[in-house]
Amino acid sequence: MKNKIKKLKINKIIRIALIIVTILVLCVLSFLLYREIKIPKVNEKTVKLYSYTNKSSTDYEVLLKPNSLYNTTSLGEGMYYITNYVDNIEATFNYEYSGDRNADIKGYYEVAAVVKAYTIQEKENITIWERKFVLSPRTEFASKDKMLTLAKSVNIKLSEYNDFVTAIVEESKVQTPVQLNVYMNVSLNADTDKGPVEAKIAPAISIPLDEAYFLIAESETKEEPGSIEETKKVQLPPNKQKIILYECGLGVLILVVFGLIIFTESVTKSPFIKKLNKIFKQHGSRLVALNNELLAATLENCNIVRNIDDLVRVADELGRPIMYEYSEEYNDIVHFYILDDKRTYIYILRDIMNGVNVSLDNEKKVVL
Repeated sequence: MKNKIKKLKINKIIRIALIIVTILVLCVLSFLLYREIKIPKVNEKTVKLYSYTNKSSTDYEVLLKPNSLYNTTSLGEGMYYITNYVDNIEATFNYEYSGDRNADIKGYYEVAAVVKAYTIQEKENITIWERKFVLSPRTEFASKDKMLTLAKSVNIKLSEYNDFVTAIVEESKVQTPVQLNVYMNVSLNADTDKGPVEAKIAPAISIPLDEAYFLIAESETKEEPGSIEETKKVQLPPNKQKIILYECGLGVLILVVFGLIIFTESVTKSPFIKKLNKIFKQHGSRLVALNNELLAATLENCNIVRNIDDLVRVADELGRPIMYEYSEEYNDIVHFYILDDKRTYIYILRDIMNGVNVSLDNEKKVVL
């Protein structure tokens, strides 16, 4: 004869709750696994179709008049220059367009000088007046290549601009700081196989006018990258790590569900246990547990009480504790009694006391 599987006893409500929760989590993991495998994920990816770079820079050299200070005819960049010693300034403006493949490149450039009088209000330059002089007129260019290079040199006669400023000041009677801005304005359009490209850039130098000495400021060398881009939707492959994780979780949960069904059984508290727990809950502070059996010796002078509340009232009348025989098994805790000098008052939770029949015909019921 095969031995029966010994099942773990669990409270019925707890067992059902565990099974339901496990099944719900199982369903969630199943859905996540299905979604990961069957529902494609799409990610937007930006793809560069055509890349290009605009680069500009300036170079200059200050040419000197004969003088007693310098032994050279010119000075390089980044120095202070005495106005009376300066003959003219040679400035070169450089521009370079570079693409990653051939394109139809068209555009124009011009070089101009702008004399501008200004004032400063709240840390902001406010223009009072300005005058534009064209040093190199608009010049168009065209190329079918992936690169275009421009370099334009101009001669800046500093004394002419200072004389112009002196005349305006004498005429207008307005004395303000004046600045000479010389720039090359470049406008480019490139027609590529992936679309058009527009670029505008203006390398420049700035020179203070009507000053005894000055420092030339030049625009920084610029390298501006650009591109024609396209956004594509790319389908992502299923995440293998997530799939393995979901599958392992499903396997464990399936085993848990079968384990709860096969190896556990529901246990509900009997009316006897419920009533016993109620007695301990309501009157636990008045109960005294005994390890020895006193009931057999006092059974002849025993008065049976019909409920625990009556036994409590007897205990209050006599000023005696309520005793019971202690047992690790709740089902063996059957009798609660009070020992008086002459009588024993007993409340029997069951009619039969561990194999000892109690005849109610010879017992006197006490109802208080």
